[in-house]
Amino acid sequence: MPKEKLASELNPNKRARNDSTILSGNLSKLNDLLDSISSDETSFKQAIALILNKDVFKNAIAGVLVPEVTALRREVITLKSKVDDMEQYTRRNCLKITGVPEEPNDNTDVLVMNVINNLVLKEKQEKITIKDISRSHRVGKSRPKNRPRDIIVKFVSYRDRALVYGNKRNLKAYNNNPTKKTDPIYINEALTQTRSELFRKTRELVKSRKLHSCWTFDGRIYAKLHGVHGRKIIISSVDDLDQFLDEEDDDPDKNQEQQFLASTPITDDK
Repeated sequence: MPKEKLASELNPNKRARNDSTILSGNLSKLNDLLDSISSDETSFKQAIALILNKDVFKNAIAGVLVPEVTALRREVITLKSKVDDMEQYTRRNCLKITGVPEEPNDNTDVLVMNVINNLVLKEKQEKITIKDISRSHRVGKSRPKNRPRDIIVKFVSYRDRALVYGNKRNLKAYNNNPTKKTDPIYINEALTQTRSELFRKTRELVKSRKLHSCWTFDGRIYAKLHGVHGRKIIISSVDDLDQFLDEEDDDPDKNQEQQFLASTPITDDK
């Protein structure tokens, strides 16, 4: 063995410098090669395919890109949530009335006042007038079998809206009346499309006895757990419902509180 090579083998620092020089030269050649094929789309794609075919390169690229993609996805979710919050806030003074019979060119303001003043508000309560309604209209496409479309009503003040929504339970007397000639009438909050779908999925869990009950208040979705204490939780996303999907159907009364208290926001106010 030549003396220089033997000295290099015996001196780790010198060997590391030699390896670094060789690596630097190889990287320089690789850079020149990439520059030469970057203008040819076909060659560039072939080079990418060759690189991705090697697990060591694929894992290295994934190690760089996956955290960035994950961070971007979280940012998108956060931005969508903020946009939905703002849209819901614009509906703060609105309510949705379902089941009011529909006629061509009907006056929804008059229909809204009739439902509220005759079926919702008690006799001694102040009635809603046309001055209290900002606007109202039917929503959605015409439904089959003469099913009426919903009415969205926007009140001038949140106070009037809260008064109506707080007394909507009085509709039960009308809806349970066997002599009524129309379908049941319901009043709900005017939720965004995203929250409406989330509330629909929450109601399905109530029907399947995974949750005790659910409701909305000021655009937020609440659910009540089974159990003696029946704690109330806020449902903000589908992720909050995933934890209930694997529950055993035949055991809805087990203590859900202890299982989900740490991961789900809790409120004591209905």
